[in-house]
Amino acid sequence: MGECKVGGAGREGGSGRAWPCARVVVGGVAIVVGAGLLGVAVGAVARAAGAQPEKVEPVEELTGDGDGLEWARRLSIDPEDPRLAGYKAAQKKRAEFERGLRKLRAESFRSEYAPKRREGIEKIKAHTDPTTFQSLIAVFGEEGEDVRRALLEHFRASRSDAGDRGLAWLAITDKDAGIRSAAREFLESRIGEEGKATAGMLEVVARAAAGGTSAHVERAATLAQGLNLYEVIPALIAAQAGGVGGGGVGGGGGGGGGGRRGDLAWVFIGEQQAYVADLTPLVSERAVAFDPQIGYVTSGALIRIHDAVVTVNHRPVIHRALMDLGSRLTGSDLSGLGQDRAAWAAWRDSAYAGAMAARKAEREAKSHGGVGAGAGTGGVSVPSGSGGSGGGGGG
Repeated sequence: MGECKVGGAGREGGSGRAWPCARVVVGGVAIVVGAGLLGVAVGAVARAAGAQPEKVEPVEELTGDGDGLEWARRLSIDPEDPRLAGYKAAQKKRAEFERGLRKLRAESFRSEYAPKRREGIEKIKAHTDPTTFQSLIAVFGEEGEDVRRALLEHFRASRSDAGDRGLAWLAITDKDAGIRSAAREFLESRIGEEGKATAGMLEVVARAAAGGTSAHVERAATLAQGLNLYEVIPALIAAQAGGVGGGGVGGGGGGGGGGRRGDLAWVFIGEQQAYVADLTPLVSERAVAFDPQIGYVTSGALIRIHDAVVTVNHRPVIHRALMDLGSRLTGSDLSGLGQDRAAWAAWRDSAYAGAMAARKAEREAKSHGGVGAGAGTGGVSVPSGSGGSGGGGGG
């Protein structure tokens, strides 16, 4: 056993306490544990690796003065690190800002008095710094329809990447179909204004398609289809099958043993009943006592898990959106790819990559030829109708 020290000489106020520790190597993985946890760690890692420890050896002293296990020291985060000062200041500023927003919400939107609500909406629109938009959604994203529509107006009028992110987020996650439709129309107008989909909206849609609830994933796919966001196709390829899909068609994949022996896991549900298994009398002059030996009877049910099956849920909404986007991009029928992941991966690496490179070259040629993006309009109003046909393609 070696020694691991806490708060060595290089750390002000360190106690310099040390305890025995060792490096345990199991399945090529090395961990450092104290003596009290050695048996637990060896057993846990051995079970995970399916093997006994390859070796247990002492480690050099870990102190705070620059020697010892430098790799272990780098895994820890020092809260006093000066490099964290900027992050901590930004988090503190954001918390204070959101505290003020919650106060505004309580003062302006807890009643249906229209003048008071309009006054609160104007105060929301006074926050024109795009870095505050995320906080605006966090605080006011569940308010009434008038407040959420005001957020849409505010984000659209900003003509910023952060505003586009906010529009895309509300177009996917808002509970009201009317708000989602209005956000989509604003995104269409932004694409027409910029000549392409902005990086902010692409990132939000791609992340929503890659994870989240089934409803959000399907809305992201539908939004990408309607706005011709071809950049999101790789995320849709991964999302069309897998996860816990709502309304999907289940497919199965077996979990073979692969040469493994024994159970995958076991679950025991039971109880223990104590009883006196033996009684030893202790006799002395004019006194007698008894030393009982306690035994236990364990009863219950043991569930042994021998095998497991992985189920894959196919998501038809995402698959249809992917088929439509890919067919429009390449001009070819993709129905033959079906749900074959390998075929889709090959198509992504060949036909999709070539089509996207051609689109980029065409856009650059137009840019050099003097074809600029459309000019923006001054006033902005929230669309009231449902979403129309797809807008301009993504970049």
